[in-house]
Amino acid sequence: MGGLILFFIFINLKNVKKFNSNILFCIICIFITYVFPIIYSLLKNPVLRPRYIIFIVPIIIIYFTYLTFRIEKRILRNIFISSIVLLSVINNFQFKPIIPKPDTKAAIKLIANSSNSFVLIKSSDNLFYNYFVNLSLAKEKNIIFINKNQILDKNFFWSICLNNPRFVTNDRTDDPRCLLNSYYTSHKIFEIKKVSDYILVLYQKYY
Repeated sequence: MGGLILFFIFINLKNVKKFNSNILFCIICIFITYVFPIIYSLLKNPVLRPRYIIFIVPIIIIYFTYLTFRIEKRILRNIFISSIVLLSVINNFQFKPIIPKPDTKAAIKLIANSSNSFVLIKSSDNLFYNYFVNLSLAKEKNIIFINKNQILDKNFFWSICLNNPRFVTNDRTDDPRCLLNSYYTSHKIFEIKKVSDYILVLYQKYY
Protein backbone atom coordinates (compact mmCIF):
# COMPACT_ATOMS: atom_id res chain seq x y z
CA MET A 1 0.00 0.00 0.00
CA GLY A 2 2.87 2.33 0.77
CA GLY A 3 4.31 1.72 -2.68
CA LEU A 4 0.91 2.34 -4.28
CA ILE A 5 0.53 5.61 -2.42
CA LEU A 6 3.98 6.80 -3.50
CA PHE A 7 3.18 5.77 -7.09
CA PHE A 8 0.08 7.95 -7.21
CA ILE A 9 2.02 10.81 -5.68
CA PHE A 10 4.73 10.54 -8.35
CA ILE A 11 2.30 10.41 -11.28
CA ASN A 12 0.58 13.53 -9.96
CA LEU A 13 3.73 15.56 -9.37
CA LYS A 14 3.36 17.18 -12.78
CA ASN A 15 0.07 18.63 -11.58
CA VAL A 16 1.44 19.74 -8.26
CA LYS A 17 1.04 23.42 -9.14
CA LYS A 18 -2.68 22.85 -9.60
CA PHE A 19 -3.10 21.50 -6.09
CA ASN A 20 -4.22 23.80 -3.33
CA SER A 21 -2.01 24.26 -0.27
CA ASN A 22 -3.96 21.72 1.80
CA ILE A 23 -3.48 18.89 -0.72
CA LEU A 24 0.15 19.88 -1.21
CA PHE A 25 0.61 19.55 2.54
CA CYS A 26 -0.91 16.05 2.38
CA ILE A 27 1.46 15.02 -0.41
CA ILE A 28 4.53 16.27 1.47
CA CYS A 29 3.47 14.54 4.70
CA ILE A 30 2.81 11.22 2.97
CA PHE A 31 6.04 11.38 0.98
CA ILE A 32 8.25 12.16 3.98
CA THR A 33 6.49 9.63 6.24
CA TYR A 34 7.16 6.74 3.84
CA VAL A 35 10.38 7.66 2.06
CA PHE A 36 12.69 8.35 5.02
CA PRO A 37 11.87 5.11 6.93
CA ILE A 38 12.12 3.09 3.69
CA ILE A 39 15.55 4.53 2.90
CA TYR A 40 16.76 3.94 6.47
CA SER A 41 15.39 0.37 6.39
CA LEU A 42 17.23 -0.38 3.14
CA LEU A 43 20.52 1.12 4.33
CA LYS A 44 20.52 -0.04 7.95
CA ASN A 45 17.71 -1.72 9.91
CA PRO A 46 13.97 -2.19 9.27
CA VAL A 47 12.12 0.45 11.26
CA LEU A 48 8.78 0.77 9.47
CA ARG A 49 5.99 -0.36 11.81
CA PRO A 50 2.25 0.41 11.43
CA ARG A 51 2.07 1.92 14.90
CA TYR A 52 4.71 4.53 13.99
CA ILE A 53 2.86 5.84 10.93
CA ILE A 54 -0.76 5.52 12.07
CA PHE A 55 -1.05 9.31 12.15
CA ILE A 56 -0.78 9.43 8.36
CA VAL A 57 -3.99 7.42 7.73
CA PRO A 58 -6.42 10.41 7.80
CA ILE A 59 -4.10 12.34 5.47
CA ILE A 60 -3.99 9.37 3.05
CA ILE A 61 -7.80 9.16 3.07
CA ILE A 62 -8.07 12.88 2.31
CA TYR A 63 -5.54 12.59 -0.51
CA PHE A 64 -7.15 9.56 -2.16
CA THR A 65 -10.61 11.10 -1.86
CA TYR A 66 -9.31 14.23 -3.57
CA LEU A 67 -7.73 12.17 -6.36
CA THR A 68 -10.91 10.17 -6.83
CA PHE A 69 -13.07 13.23 -7.38
CA ARG A 70 -10.54 14.68 -9.82
CA ILE A 71 -11.04 11.72 -12.18
CA GLU A 72 -13.58 12.88 -14.74
CA LYS A 73 -14.31 9.58 -16.51
CA ARG A 74 -16.66 7.44 -14.47
CA ILE A 75 -15.18 4.10 -15.57
CA LEU A 76 -11.67 5.19 -14.57
CA ARG A 77 -12.99 6.45 -11.26
CA ASN A 78 -14.67 3.10 -10.57
CA ILE A 79 -11.49 1.20 -11.52
CA PHE A 80 -9.48 3.43 -9.19
CA ILE A 81 -11.87 2.92 -6.28
CA SER A 82 -12.09 -0.85 -6.92
CA SER A 83 -8.30 -1.14 -7.01
CA ILE A 84 -7.91 0.65 -3.70
CA VAL A 85 -10.61 -1.46 -2.04
CA LEU A 86 -9.17 -4.72 -3.43
CA LEU A 87 -5.61 -3.91 -2.38
CA SER A 88 -6.80 -2.83 1.06
CA VAL A 89 -8.61 -6.15 1.57
CA ILE A 90 -5.57 -8.14 0.38
CA ASN A 91 -3.29 -6.09 2.60
CA ASN A 92 -5.55 -6.67 5.60
CA PHE A 93 -5.80 -10.45 5.26
CA GLN A 94 -2.39 -11.37 3.90
CA PHE A 95 0.01 -13.20 6.20
CA LYS A 96 2.30 -10.90 8.09
CA PRO A 97 4.36 -11.32 11.26
CA ILE A 98 2.60 -10.20 14.42
CA ILE A 99 4.64 -8.56 17.13
CA PRO A 100 2.77 -9.07 20.40
CA LYS A 101 3.14 -6.79 23.37
CA PRO A 102 5.41 -7.87 26.24
CA ASP A 103 3.66 -10.43 28.48
CA THR A 104 3.42 -8.27 31.58
CA LYS A 105 0.67 -10.43 33.09
CA ALA A 106 2.91 -13.51 32.97
CA ALA A 107 5.76 -11.59 34.60
CA ILE A 108 3.55 -10.41 37.46
CA LYS A 109 2.07 -13.88 38.00
CA LEU A 110 5.54 -15.44 38.04
CA ILE A 111 6.62 -13.09 40.82
CA ALA A 112 3.34 -13.54 42.70
CA ASN A 113 3.73 -17.33 42.64
CA SER A 114 7.26 -17.17 44.03
CA SER A 115 8.12 -16.90 47.71
CA ASN A 116 9.17 -13.26 47.32
CA SER A 117 7.02 -10.32 46.25
CA PHE A 118 9.56 -7.49 46.46
CA VAL A 119 10.30 -5.94 43.07
CA LEU A 120 12.89 -3.34 42.22
CA ILE A 121 12.34 -1.19 39.14
CA LYS A 122 14.69 1.69 38.53
CA SER A 123 12.74 4.85 39.19
CA SER A 124 14.92 6.61 36.61
CA ASP A 125 12.95 4.71 33.95
CA ASN A 126 9.89 6.83 34.70
CA LEU A 127 7.44 5.45 32.14
CA PHE A 128 8.40 1.83 32.82
CA TYR A 129 8.27 2.39 36.59
CA ASN A 130 4.90 4.16 36.57
CA TYR A 131 3.44 1.52 34.26
CA PHE A 132 4.23 -1.33 36.66
CA VAL A 133 3.47 0.52 39.89
CA ASN A 134 -0.02 1.40 38.68
CA LEU A 135 -0.92 -2.01 37.29
CA SER A 136 -4.14 -3.30 38.83
CA LEU A 137 -2.85 -6.88 38.58
CA ALA A 138 0.26 -5.95 40.57
CA LYS A 139 -1.90 -4.45 43.31
CA GLU A 140 -4.21 -7.47 43.25
CA LYS A 141 -1.24 -9.84 43.65
CA ASN A 142 0.22 -7.71 46.48
CA ILE A 143 3.44 -6.99 44.62
CA ILE A 144 5.61 -4.63 46.69
CA PHE A 145 7.75 -2.21 44.70
CA ILE A 146 10.92 -1.03 46.40
CA ASN A 147 13.65 1.44 45.56
CA LYS A 148 17.41 0.99 45.49
CA ASN A 149 17.82 2.32 49.04
CA GLN A 150 15.63 -0.48 50.42
CA ILE A 151 17.40 -3.49 48.93
CA LEU A 152 19.91 -3.76 51.79
CA ASP A 153 17.04 -4.71 54.09
CA LYS A 154 15.84 -7.46 51.76
CA ASN A 155 17.24 -10.99 51.65
CA PHE A 156 15.59 -11.51 48.27
CA PHE A 157 14.11 -9.21 45.65
CA TRP A 158 13.21 -9.35 41.97
CA SER A 159 14.23 -6.99 39.21
CA ILE A 160 12.41 -6.66 35.88
CA CYS A 161 14.20 -5.79 32.67
CA LEU A 162 12.52 -5.05 29.35
CA ASN A 163 14.18 -7.50 26.98
CA ASN A 164 12.93 -6.60 23.52
CA PRO A 165 15.70 -5.77 21.04
CA ARG A 166 13.55 -7.42 18.34
CA PHE A 167 11.28 -4.34 18.34
CA VAL A 168 14.23 -2.41 16.94
CA THR A 169 16.16 -4.90 14.83
CA ASN A 170 14.04 -8.10 14.83
CA ASP A 171 16.88 -9.70 16.79
CA ARG A 172 15.61 -12.18 19.39
CA THR A 173 18.85 -12.49 21.34
CA ASP A 174 18.76 -11.42 24.98
CA ASP A 175 19.77 -7.92 25.91
CA PRO A 176 23.07 -8.44 27.81
CA ARG A 177 22.30 -5.47 30.07
CA CYS A 178 19.42 -7.44 31.56
CA LEU A 179 21.82 -10.14 32.75
CA LEU A 180 24.32 -7.87 34.47
CA ASN A 181 24.39 -7.77 38.26
CA SER A 182 24.07 -4.11 39.11
CA TYR A 183 23.85 -4.90 42.84
CA TYR A 184 26.90 -7.15 43.18
CA THR A 185 28.16 -5.32 46.26
CA SER A 186 25.26 -6.58 48.38
CA HIS A 187 23.42 -9.27 46.42
CA LYS A 188 24.17 -12.12 44.05
CA ILE A 189 22.00 -13.44 41.22
CA PHE A 190 20.05 -16.37 42.62
CA GLU A 191 17.76 -17.16 39.71
CA ILE A 192 16.87 -15.88 36.23
CA LYS A 193 13.43 -16.30 34.68
CA LYS A 194 12.24 -15.28 31.22
CA VAL A 195 8.82 -14.49 29.84
CA SER A 196 7.96 -12.83 26.55
CA ASP A 197 10.07 -9.64 26.33
CA TYR A 198 11.02 -9.62 30.01
CA ILE A 199 13.94 -10.98 31.99
CA LEU A 200 13.25 -11.38 35.70
CA VAL A 201 16.22 -11.73 38.02
CA LEU A 202 15.92 -12.87 41.61
CA TYR A 203 18.69 -11.49 43.83
CA GLN A 204 19.86 -12.99 47.12
CA LYS A 205 21.70 -11.07 49.80
CA TYR A 206 25.25 -12.11 50.68
CA TYR A 207 25.52 -13.70 54.14
